[in-house]
Amino acid sequence: MLKISLSRRGRRAAIAAFAAGAMATGIVATTATSANASPYPVGASGTVSVAFGGPAWSHLNDYGCGMPYVYSSTGVDVFTSGHQTRVNFPITGTEVDGNGGYRIDTSGTVTFINYCYMITFSTLRVTNFGTGGQQEFFDVSAVAHNTGDAENTPRQVFFVMDFGTSVTSYPGPATYKTEKITLLTSPEGAEELNELQCGIYCYGTIVPYQNVGNARITVTFTY
Repeated sequence: MLKISLSRRGRRAAIAAFAAGAMATGIVATTATSANASPYPVGASGTVSVAFGGPAWSHLNDYGCGMPYVYSSTGVDVFTSGHQTRVNFPITGTEVDGNGGYRIDTSGTVTFINYCYMITFSTLRVTNFGTGGQQEFFDVSAVAHNTGDAENTPRQVFFVMDFGTSVTSYPGPATYKTEKITLLTSPEGAEELNELQCGIYCYGTIVPYQNVGNARITVTFTY
């Protein structure tokens, strides 16, 4: 149970607001347009790189569960070093709106399997469409399943990204790279990770907004 119609000129302004405001500072840009502006797709490529290995992730290896084996689909690269596993998801596009909000879409899956669970993260999204509660944290959605919970479930906000200590550079034309993003458990994610690990027996071991790793985002826009 784990779980941006704009004119060409307006479109460029929306992309610039997204890149210069949201990616550089982690805080939503405040462009003066309709509060109900519809999301508009913008071409982009790059990578969302997530490194699992913080305290919350380490707890999943407790209670005899063991270090998980990692499997990924074509296009998703996985690198394991010590107790950290870095997963690189390819960016397939973005959506931005006139409010400075956006979403980054990726493709591919990665699955972690050990003695206690099987978790599959699929088509990860980094989302912030300008709502007040997301100005400091960016949503990351994932889909996961385990053998004890085979029902179909909707996407959930499993992690949040804290951009408070992030650093942004500009390695190329229309390219933005943000590093040192802290990955934290969401309240829903903490609950589900506890259930996957050992049901009710270790409830509360993993708590909301506990460090689960870090992330970096490199995105190149098609203007």
